[in-house]
Amino acid sequence: YVGESEEKLQDLFKTAEKASPVIIFFEQLDAIAGLNSDMSGAQERVISQLLVELDAIRNDPTMTVIGETTDSANIDPRLLQAGRFEETLELDVPDGRTRRQILEVLTEDKPISDDISLGEIAAPNGDDDPTSEASGGDLEGIVRNASLKAIREHAKEEGEDADKTAEEIEIQEE
Repeated sequence: YVGESEEKLQDLFKTAEKASPVIIFFEQLDAIAGLNSDMSGAQERVISQLLVELDAIRNDPTMTVIGETTDSANIDPRLLQAGRFEETLELDVPDGRTRRQILEVLTEDKPISDDISLGEIAAPNGDDDPTSEASGGDLEGIVRNASLKAIREHAKEEGEDADKTAEEIEIQEE
């Protein structure tokens, strides 16, 4: 529906104002406010609504808005003006040691085969290795996909319905 996204954005800020102090967090800001050559009228209206909402809370110390992106060059420059998303913090991808620590946290409650080495996954053998530039989110996706694959394999072996989600199947260590 035309205007539905803008209305939801407006409702978000109204709800946040009632609940303040509050932090509004936009994950993948570039997905809703990014630059692209084929920007539609709908996307322009969403960006305009976001600008209106940001300007309305500019001087309200009880409301903080944070946006995350993996492509800061793709953010509409109007959003980066004073009083909007004016401060940036760039984080490098984690090094091998940090990737291993992230993997340890992500897998602490998961049974892992003895032939799996988190150290080898975390410390790749060159720049073309898939984890050499992996962020924490990328590593989370790798662990989730590996878990789902293991669940499906286990379900096939046990004759269970392999279409169940990870939350519906509990693998117990024997």
